[in-house]
Amino acid sequence: MLAEIHRQNEAHRAVSSAWWQAQAAEQAQKKAARKGNLGHDYAHLDAEYEREKALRDSDSSNDLDDDEDAELEPLEIELNPAPRGTRLELEHNVWWNMGTAQTHELGVLVACERCSLAVEVTLSGRFTPQNRLAKRCSKCKTILRAEFRPQLIFEGNNLLGYIDTDACRILDVLKLRLLATCLKCNEDVLFAKSAVRGQRVEANCHHCHDKLALAVTSFVITTFDDSGKEVQLPALGAFVGDGKGKSRKALAPQVMTEGRALPDNGACQHFRKSYRWYRWKCCGRAYPCPVCHELAGCEGAIDGVLANRQICGKCSREQMINNTACEACGANLKGKSSRGHWQGGDGARSLSRSLFYAA
Repeated sequence: MLAEIHRQNEAHRAVSSAWWQAQAAEQAQKKAARKGNLGHDYAHLDAEYEREKALRDSDSSNDLDDDEDAELEPLEIELNPAPRGTRLELEHNVWWNMGTAQTHELGVLVACERCSLAVEVTLSGRFTPQNRLAKRCSKCKTILRAEFRPQLIFEGNNLLGYIDTDACRILDVLKLRLLATCLKCNEDVLFAKSAVRGQRVEANCHHCHDKLALAVTSFVITTFDDSGKEVQLPALGAFVGDGKGKSRKALAPQVMTEGRALPDNGACQHFRKSYRWYRWKCCGRAYPCPVCHELAGCEGAIDGVLANRQICGKCSREQMINNTACEACGANLKGKSSRGHWQGGDGARSLSRSLFYAA
């Protein structure tokens, strides 16, 4: 009995060994055919496979190159741009080691002229399809169109460019990312961070390792008509929501032009004696008070993010937050100070106690 079992096991091992040897021989023959050493059975198949693979790779690379050329076509800069649409200018107090600069990405706040809904959009200043906007308003379904015409920026020219709009208007500039030229080695340097008001952004040149820096103080927005004449657009609707319901409303954002007063001199229904707007660093937008900021639907308002800059309600000058007068026009931003409470600080609430202390 044991001898029979041993004989069957030996036969099974012999069959398995023969099968594995056949598989190894077949794999070796295929490998040798791919290398071109021997075997005409697989050589023509491998040659055909290589031709088809090369054809597919060339087609895919050509399609990819065509797509990249179509998406990243360089944008031509106008030497003498026509003054129409919305003009954007940059004011800065730090321009360090930069020869010229070009807008790489521009984040702006666009408002629909029909329903006053404001949305954030990003326009490119280097490539032609990305410098245009064609977006449907989520509230009234109006098609909003905008096209950015950038300009070269240098120390004597602060013009960012013009934005031609249709059915919308530019309210504010939220962020700016530049592609600058190193003044030392003339190499292009792309800033990793976007420039916002009141903050200094820096970048290092990869060629000479020198530092480039920019600090933006404000953006000047001016509107022109088709004839090139400066105009002042009428205010938008009194209130604007987030497009999801009527229960969440906030004061409609307006175009803040320096030298002109804000709506109601910066006051709102919540802070009636405050003549300034605050710019919140979480979203980059400006609102009259924290309540308006929260009603606008910003997530940073729920987290308790504080504002870092203020805008004068009398002259629209943007500056650091302070409780003194405006640094540009000298207006009092907190309203009139009352001297009725506590007798102006010289007495007490009770008349008898105030007379007692006065005696």
